[in-house]
Amino acid sequence: MLNLRYDNCLEQTSQGWYLCGDIKKTQVMNHRVPITKEVAEIVEAVIKVIKDQSNTINNPKNYLFVQLEGVRRGRPYNYYDIRRSLKRFTEEQNIVDDSGTPFFIKNHAFRHTKGVELLNNGMNILHVQKWMAHASPEMTLQYAKILDTTMRKSWEEATKQGIFRIDIKNKRPVKVELTDIENEDIIEWEYIRHNLDAVKMELGYCMKPIKQPRPTQVNPCLSCRNFCTTPEFIPKFETEIKEVKNVIERGRVLGRQVWIDKNQTTLERLEPILETLKDGAMHHLAGKKGREYIGEERNHEK
Repeated sequence: MLNLRYDNCLEQTSQGWYLCGDIKKTQVMNHRVPITKEVAEIVEAVIKVIKDQSNTINNPKNYLFVQLEGVRRGRPYNYYDIRRSLKRFTEEQNIVDDSGTPFFIKNHAFRHTKGVELLNNGMNILHVQKWMAHASPEMTLQYAKILDTTMRKSWEEATKQGIFRIDIKNKRPVKVELTDIENEDIIEWEYIRHNLDAVKMELGYCMKPIKQPRPTQVNPCLSCRNFCTTPEFIPKFETEIKEVKNVIERGRVLGRQVWIDKNQTTLERLEPILETLKDGAMHHLAGKKGREYIGEERNHEK
């Protein structure tokens, strides 16, 4: 934000308004972030004010947020200027945490809050990665954290009308009791689908803790214990299998054995998962036990 230039930071396209600037930390030049018309109007107002006050001496590089006087004349406000202002603001407004201790807002908190907001509202993680100009999806996954209490509240809200499954034999809906359920996969499936869209990927959900290393083989998610997918992804798997088979066939025609070998390995991972999903079950090698207490373990406090 502090590196924005008033002469090129705002762009209007047929799709809407964008805020544009260079992110030096990750060397992303002309990074664009979509903004609302209301935000664009505020930026336009700031541009007009600073442009009228700027000249080649007090703002030679056309910074949007610049110090026009003093020892830092012609340079943008720095990290510590903003931090001191935030500290003064929290003291004046008596902002405290749950224990009553003064809460001081760090600059990065705004970025973190926006990232969490986008993910929790269902924005694709790769789009959030691009929005944040992160170098890797792993950096973005740090934002994909939902408190257990928040998840539980959302889950209870979503299921207060009850959960139903179809009895194949009688062809009628049957209510599933949350407190007495034989197949916990039913609840697990609905729970994941409702709560984890924030980390939704092309073929399922990533449930890997951020500090665990990622495997490096081809299509690592298909063999990862923390990859979870449900029957709703059947069309995606069918399309993926069709495309893989097409590549294998092209490899045979062109004599590209490498294509055949790599895609055959992928096919051998895709097809068993698809069969599992067609049986109405979910695929998750780590299973429910890999994340939380199950069965009798839940009753240890009762």
